[in-house]
Amino acid sequence: MKKLINFLFVVVCVIMTTACESELKDMAYSYTNKSNGDVTVIRLYKGGKVLINKFTKWDVEDKDEIYMYKGKNIIGASYSRIDSIINIKNEYEVFDKIIVQKDGGIRYKADVYRPDKRFKDIKPVGKYGGKSYESKGDDGNMYMCFIDENTVLLATEGGLDYYDYEISNGKILIIGKNLIFKPEGDNFLVLESNWTSLVMKYKGMVDDYELWSYILSDFEGDF
Repeated sequence: MKKLINFLFVVVCVIMTTACESELKDMAYSYTNKSNGDVTVIRLYKGGKVLINKFTKWDVEDKDEIYMYKGKNIIGASYSRIDSIINIKNEYEVFDKIIVQKDGGIRYKADVYRPDKRFKDIKPVGKYGGKSYESKGDDGNMYMCFIDENTVLLATEGGLDYYDYEISNGKILIIGKNLIFKPEGDNFLVLESNWTSLVMKYKGMVDDYELWSYILSDFEGDF
């Protein structure tokens, strides 16, 4: 009986150890190409989505904080995990794999990726961080996403760019764009303008995958 208890104890310990070793951290994993300094980053999101983005040596040099959305996208897809295997898939098939290693790394292709705190997600901080708004109408379409408490993305059919913003007297000032938005209730931002009527409707909170899927993928190669 004592031997059986000892055996079961060992089995439980092995199972727990294996599970801990194979656990993924909720953060980006990166691999640096030693020949040119380029960095490839894998970010697995809890909703079953994955982004794989590439950054040049100059994108990351001497930087402690780098936003995931600024990388050049290689893969944006869904994934599912079975034990230590992460299957990357599109609507029809599994087309790639990531292996979760017991040492805390993940293997993609022939390279091992390690957790990297430098690469950040869109931050749901402050009053607007992580929120997105959209306007569709005769005056054209506009999409707005607040990356964090300081930066906002503005996208129109003609292109997109990132701007600093600040909140003053309850209004949102887009610095460098001369745009001022006034909140109307909980779901609308109204542009203060004498020549056009633009109302941005709240679309929801977004992460980097959703921003890439909905907006950035349409402009790949343009920025």
